[in-house]
Amino acid sequence: MTRTLVLAVSAGLLASLLLTVAPVAPPTSTLGTPTAAAAPAKRAEVEARYERRVLRHTSIRRARHGLRALRVAPCLDRRAEVWGRRLATTGAFRHQPMRVLSRRCGHPRGGVGENLYASTPHKALPSRAVRAWMRSPGHRRNLLKRRYTHIGIAAKWSPRRRQWIVVQTFGGF
Repeated sequence: MTRTLVLAVSAGLLASLLLTVAPVAPPTSTLGTPTAAAAPAKRAEVEARYERRVLRHTSIRRARHGLRALRVAPCLDRRAEVWGRRLATTGAFRHQPMRVLSRRCGHPRGGVGENLYASTPHKALPSRAVRAWMRSPGHRRNLLKRRYTHIGIAAKWSPRRRQWIVVQTFGGF
């Protein structure tokens, strides 16, 4: 009985660890490819979970550098969502015009910025996106800029590119 309980607890802990570090894969069919019409609610749920994890890893990195966590701003979040959806559907991969981002979000006094990340499903961990940004001087500057107080995040699966597209928009309000 005790041995069975220990094995059950060990299996439960192992399963929870695997769930914690497993990459966030796109909603898939039984063939392992994203379904064209994977239940929109399910796709939105997977994207939202990915976005929360990117925010958590971003906050951890900022805390390590003595900076406050960023708060989600509705305008920045909306602009990240719109741009992420556009990149995912068109297959393009480029920054949105910062003048437009600034104008649409009320010209934040601390300025605006953006980080983009594209990853295949097997490298889709949100922590990898943040790690990649931290290794790039310009992206790192955005992530650690003291004047930025708010953030918007979008994670979109691109069927055309077969990649996750992640957009972070920053603003100092």
